[in-house]
Amino acid sequence: MNNVMTTADKVADFFNSDEKILFNFAALHSGRQPVLNYIKSQPKPFRVLDLGCGADLWTYEVVELAVDTYEEHQIRRVVNGTPIPVDISNITFFSKTDLTRESGWQTTIDYVAEHGKFDFVVNSHFLEDIALPELVLDLMPKVARMGYIATPSAHNELGPGRSGQTHGAKGYDHHRTIFHPGYKHSEKGELLLIPKYSHVERVDYKLSQDYFDQEIQVFWKDEIPYSNIFDYLEKIKSNLVGKQYWHIYNNLAFLK
Repeated sequence: MNNVMTTADKVADFFNSDEKILFNFAALHSGRQPVLNYIKSQPKPFRVLDLGCGADLWTYEVVELAVDTYEEHQIRRVVNGTPIPVDISNITFFSKTDLTRESGWQTTIDYVAEHGKFDFVVNSHFLEDIALPELVLDLMPKVARMGYIATPSAHNELGPGRSGQTHGAKGYDHHRTIFHPGYKHSEKGELLLIPKYSHVERVDYKLSQDYFDQEIQVFWKDEIPYSNIFDYLEKIKSNLVGKQYWHIYNNLAFLK
């Protein structure tokens, strides 16, 4: 008998439990349908916010408010690699909004002050692109009770170039931060933020090409515990403190 839980099982079990955070490694974008199914199964009203959605608004069926730097006419969803326009006439949309600055959150915070906190927030493949993901991690629990985060896994970011890159870049060359779960400091785990410095390109990491380890999915309630890798190594008194960065990247397994 196969006892391996699917992502859908994990989502349902987590949001029905007393746990505060859940990490799941899976195939790229595989968390979307389970999250949509969970949202659709909730008694209405169940209000959903999507932050950083513009390049692929896959939540368009369930979202009340969407926030992005994009303009309305640029919003699309991507199906089998093809962008398709999305009708967002029934969605409140804040365009040209810079979520990487605290001032960029004011319209969303004002909306929440008027309409109440959201039940759920989606932040998918956004944090890895920005200079200050800590700001977003701090503010999301202020506007929603729980949510879903997805980014490429450390495995994905340290593997050979993606998206047709041919110049040897590791992972995606426009990404700034790697995300990984840590457990040694917090029993339930905390999200680790690991800067993706340019010298990672010069190290030959021994990684398999496992399709099912391409994305880290984070499900959370009430708060998002996180640390940057340097603080985390100090907390757990790791022997990697003060070592060259490539040692840290090459020893990510010790953090599991």
